[in-house]
Formats: sequence, C-alpha cells, structure tokens
Amino acid sequence: MEDPMPKLSSCVTGSRLVVRGGDFVDEVINDRELDEIVIADSAKLNGIRFDRLRIGYGSLGAGRGTSVYINCEFVGCTLNFSSLGQATFIGCRFSRSKIKGWLALSAEFVNCQFSSRLERVVFDARPSVEIENQHGRAVNRYIGNDFTDSEFVDVSFRGGVDLSRQVLPSSGEGFYIVDALRGYEFVLEELRQRNESWIKDLAIFVDVRLENARRGQLQDYVSPRDVARASTLEEARSLLMGLLDQVSERV
Repeated sequence: MEDPMPKLSSCVTGSRLVVRGGDFVDEVINDRELDEIVIADSAKLNGIRFDRLRIGYGSLGAGRGTSVYINCEFVGCTLNFSSLGQATFIGCRFSRSKIKGWLALSAEFVNCQFSSRLERVVFDARPSVEIENQHGRAVNRYIGNDFTDSEFVDVSFRGGVDLSRQVLPSSGEGFYIVDALRGYEFVLEELRQRNESWIKDLAIFVDVRLENARRGQLQDYVSPRDVARASTLEEARSLLMGLLDQVSERV
C-alpha cells in the first residue's frame, strides 16, 4: 500500500511550520499561532491555503533546490520575513494580506494575483550567481502577474522585470515610466536646474531609481505613496509629480 500524502499540518511544531522536501496538496493552514515558516529543499505545495497567519520569520524557499507553489493562496496573512529564497509561485493569490520587507532575489512569479499591501519589497529578475550556476537560470520569471488591487509602499522592480507583462496597481495616481533610463535622466537634469534647499531629497529619490534603470530595469512604476514619502513639502511633491507626468503614463 502506498504511503498517504503527507499533511502540511503535521509539520507544525509549537509556533513553527518547517517543511523539508515533499509534496503537499489541497490543505488549509488557518489562524494558527505561528510566527515562523520554513519551506525548504524543493518542497512542492499545490492548492494550499494559508489563512490569517502572522509570520515574522523564515523563508518560503530555503535549503537546496527550488520550492514550488502552484495555485496556493495567502489570505489575510501578515508576511514580514525578509528573504523569499529559491521559490517559484505559479497561479498563486495574495489577498487582503500585508507583505513587508520581502527580498525576492531568487524567486519567480507567474500568473499570480496580488490584492494586498506591499511595503519595502524588492522584486529582482536577475538571479544570484549561485542560482545561475546551480540551475542554469539567467532570469527570474515575472510573467502575467496582476497587482491591480494592491497598495505599493517602497516597492522596487529590479534587474529587468518586464512591467509590460504585469498589471500594475490601478489607483489612478501612480506613474508608469516606459523608458526608465531616459525618463529619470530627464527628471534629474530638470531638478539640477533648480536651487531650492529641498531639491536634494528629490534628487536622491530619483537617483536611486535611475541606478536601477542603468542596471537593466527598462520600465518603472512609482506609487502615489512613494511620491508622498519623497518629501514632506507640498511644493516639492508637486514638482516631482509634474516632472513624472512628463515622462510617464498614469495608471
């Protein structure tokens, strides 16, 4: 007789959920007193729903190999850990969740849907040297992801994430810059023509994004929250919005 499919819930010990390899299918992990999650060693999760978890530590792709999530859901969760590790998400949903501090440096997202708050998150299409050597992967895939109902606060796309293949937040106040390199060069040059004391803060804000463009990020998205955080002065924010308007499309 074949062994039954292992249960993800059986991997919970105290306040920790630790998985080291294995396949897990169609299960709900909900409203538990968990504060750490570690999915490691090429684990495969299919149709798993994480409901109302509060996670502050761990990784969704630890250990050796790439852990894969297919049609999984993260609903009403707080996900505050940093490194995602080696993880591939296909057709997953992140709904009514708070995602903070993610560094997606070796992760992939394909046809995923985000309707959550994302804060201090980095999505990078350029894998680490280790990942490239281990898997022969020159690019982390970002294809067909839908951020329509998400709120971005300090979210960065780096390394060549093709934003033309994603659906960006539809607040109506964000800026989609098709040619980030030329756009930010223009904005920075315009700022340098002015001598107000607060120009330096705006220049720093733009220069960081210009550096991302120089490293291969062809397009960029600037959220209304990011504009508001660029300066405490209304005059400065209005100037930045006006310059971004000249080099971008509103979304």
